Amino acid sequence: MHVHPDDDVSLALTHMIVHEYSQMPVRAEPVDNSSVPIQLQGVVTWKSITRSLLSDFGGQLPLCRDACDPPERFQQFSVDRPVVDVVGALFENDFILTYDKDGSFFGIMTSADLVRWTDQHAMGLVEVRRLELRLRELCCAFANNKGTPPEKMNFGYYKRKLVAEKKTWTRMVKSGPWQGVSHEEFRSLFMEATKARNAIFHFECDDRPQEYLDYRRKLADLVKLLDFGGSERPR
Repeated sequence: MHVHPDDDVSLALTHMIVHEYSQMPVRAEPVDNSSVPIQLQGVVTWKSITRSLLSDFGGQLPLCRDACDPPERFQQFSVDRPVVDVVGALFENDFILTYDKDGSFFGIMTSADLVRWTDQHAMGLVEVRRLELRLRELCCAFANNKGTPPEKMNFGYYKRKLVAEKKTWTRMVKSGPWQGVSHEEFRSLFMEATKARNAIFHFECDDRPQEYLDYRRKLADLVKLLDFGGSERPR
C-alpha cells in the first residue's frame, strides 16, 4: 500500500489509522510500462505529518510530497539481504526501506514484520532446542549414560535410551508420574517429533507455513508429555 506525491496527506493519514501503520511510502508510478524503476519520493510518518500540519499551507491540507521525509533519512537495504543483517537497523529505527535489484523501491520492513518472521521461521528452532534440553534431562535422570556426557547426546541417542532401551523405561515408570504414560504413545510422539525436528532444523518447510505449524505442534505435544512425567527420580 502506498500514496502518490500529489495525494492529500489526509489519504495517508486515513490509511495509517485504518491499517494501524506507523508510516506510509510516497511512491511515484512510472510514466509507462517500461523498465523504469519504481521511485520512492519519501515516507510519511506521524512525525512528518505533525510537522507539516504545523506549517503554513494557506489553510489547505498539505500534499504527501510536502508531508514526507526523503528516503535518504532512512536506512536502505537490498531485498536480498539476509534478515539477520537488518535486525540492528530495525531496533534502532523501527523500519527500513528495501529495494529490488534494478533499484526499484520494493517496500518497507518494520519491527512488527521482524516479529512475525521470527515466529514463522525461528520459533521452531527455539522449540527444538527446548525439546532437546528436556530429553537430555530425562536421559541424565534415568538412562545409563556411562561414557556419554550430556553435550554429546543427540536425537539418535535419545531414541536408543528412551525408546528402545527397556531398562530406562522401567526406571521412568518407577518414578511415579510415568506410570500412567503409555510407552507406545510415547514412542509414537517421539518419532513424530524427530521428523518435525529434522524438517525444521533443515528448513524443509519454509514455504509451507501450515506444515511448519503442524511440526511445531508435534514438538509441543511431546514437550507436554515430558513436562507431565518430569525427570525426578524417586527418593
